[in-house]
Amino acid sequence: HENKKILKKSVQKLDIDPKKEMYKYFDSLLKEINIEYRTTTINFANYPYIIFVSSKIMEMDSSQQNKIALYLFNSINFDLH
Repeated sequence: HENKKILKKSVQKLDIDPKKEMYKYFDSLLKEINIEYRTTTINFANYPYIIFVSSKIMEMDSSQQNKIALYLFNSINFDLH
């Protein structure tokens, strides 16, 4: 708790609004993600199985979706070197 008090006092002395700083941080982060998203294009018409599987997963109820998600997560090879 002592560290929080010290941080709060130093922030008050600097007249910095932490919410405003966090807003700026996340705003810039989202802008970067948006630029990357807009510049990345994948023509899913070349991958009909992805479209088919995605549509089938959306038709499932949430328990079936969770089972698929767990299966996919467990099938990932995390052996990083």
